[in-house]
Amino acid sequence: MVTTIIMTLFGADLWDLWRSQTPFVHFSYIYSMKTTITILSLTSFLLLTSCNYCQIEPEEYYKVDQIASITTLFESISRQPEAADQLIATAERVAGYSDIAQLAPISPAIWRQFGYARGECIGACAVALARQPEVAETLIQVAVQFLGEAGSEEIPDTVNAYSKVRALPLLLESLARQPEAFNLFNQLSITLLGVDLEEEEEAEE
Repeated sequence: MVTTIIMTLFGADLWDLWRSQTPFVHFSYIYSMKTTITILSLTSFLLLTSCNYCQIEPEEYYKVDQIASITTLFESISRQPEAADQLIATAERVAGYSDIAQLAPISPAIWRQFGYARGECIGACAVALARQPEVAETLIQVAVQFLGEAGSEEIPDTVNAYSKVRALPLLLESLARQPEAFNLFNQLSITLLGVDLEEEEEAEE
């Protein structure tokens, strides 16, 4: 096998030279070639692996960071409702977008990460609603503005599916904290997750 490799890579002249060397030199050639082949194989593997990441524009990853940065806005509004306009304006300037349409279209490559980040924000909105049910209308409006409605052109169904599973734990926690505000949570769920929490009445026979 070594003979074939040497003759293929370097030609017959090098093979004749190689045969005339001492066993120690032979070993040195073999060791050097094995090292070179190993390095080339690792380099090729790393290049092929990195290509998967090269296919996605950096701006797409940043969209995930942008939507995730909105998470604490809802808690801030629930703590200081009178400062809602100022808080929203600050979020718009710092996050770099004022409407979900500005992040569309969302690349399929980041659907999962984007959906999870959106779900965490929806969960944070539910927690804020449980803290201050009086500002539910403002909270839901802000959520629609920054996170998008379920079923809208900006939010693919797959993204919304990921949002559902990530939002659920905080939605349940919020419902347990404020069960009397069920209708408000249902409005939030229908608007942002596309899920009606009301049990459907059985059809009359």
